[in-house]
Amino acid sequence: IENNLTCHPELVSGSYYRNITTSPENIKNIPSASCTAQRHVGGDYVPQKESETEWLSKLLCHPELVSGSCHRYIIPSPENINNIPSASRTVQRHVKGGYAPRKAAFTLAEVFSPFYLSPRKVAFTLAEVLITLGIIGIIAAMTLPGLIAKYQEKQWQVSYKKAYSQFSQAYLRLRENGEFVDISDTNIVEDEEHGTQLQVTAAIGQNFKTISKYFKTVKTCFENNADECWVCNEGQSGYIQGGAPDWLGCDKSSYSFVDSSGLAWYLYRNIEYPLLVDVNGNNRPNKLGKDRFVLQFGSKDGDVYSSNIDRISPHRDVINKGRWCPEGNCFYTTWLLK
Repeated sequence: IENNLTCHPELVSGSYYRNITTSPENIKNIPSASCTAQRHVGGDYVPQKESETEWLSKLLCHPELVSGSCHRYIIPSPENINNIPSASRTVQRHVKGGYAPRKAAFTLAEVFSPFYLSPRKVAFTLAEVLITLGIIGIIAAMTLPGLIAKYQEKQWQVSYKKAYSQFSQAYLRLRENGEFVDISDTNIVEDEEHGTQLQVTAAIGQNFKTISKYFKTVKTCFENNADECWVCNEGQSGYIQGGAPDWLGCDKSSYSFVDSSGLAWYLYRNIEYPLLVDVNGNNRPNKLGKDRFVLQFGSKDGDVYSSNIDRISPHRDVINKGRWCPEGNCFYTTWLLK
């Protein structure tokens, strides 16, 4: 009686099953290497039909494997034992009585096994790629504008602090060197916007021009050509004649200069205290509270247009829309404290 002994060396290294035909008396003569690390599944012996001329297939399931997979078991005729085609080693999974490709996942042992030949889906379809890119695009469109705005705001804030420090230092050097022009001789003018009286003096303009010497200027505009150093027509400068709601324009007769770091400085009027800085020069947006900020010649008592000037002060915060903040929320003081 001939019987087929099923050995399973593949349980350690792969998924190939060797079918060995022998008689019972010679069963002990099977080379031990053929049954190394074996675990017998599916019965002790598998009888072979006497009239076998073609290969027959059986399905052996291996619950002892991590994956619980099923494998196609090929029984060839004795003379063709060495001619088992490689295709017979394809790992299959039994589904509802038939055969189907193994699930598209690997066990740890299968990943490192050189004999694992199961097909697996390793690429995305064009539709999947397009859908994924579309989702990413939608998310980016929703989040990027906010992120960019916050980044720009942070840049402006840092540049504003730097500009304020530079002008304050230049003013102190002006005082130390005895170049400050006394402003006690002032004239009174009406402030139509606030319904009050203001003190004005030409000494303001003289001091502004002198302060420019303490900067590395690349261009000065002191000859009725302020628009050559300061963006006027498309920039907010609190210019009364430009009017609400944008307050665009500037007084070309006012003094202005640009320093080597790209900061643009502008004196609102040569006889008034407010002075403006654009932290990115001629680049947009040229808006107050964004990249343009308002400072002024000030004093420790906080009086506006004081005759006791001893410092450069930031303009107060302006929340509501107006001449010095056309779009609202201009944190001229708060941003210096952050």
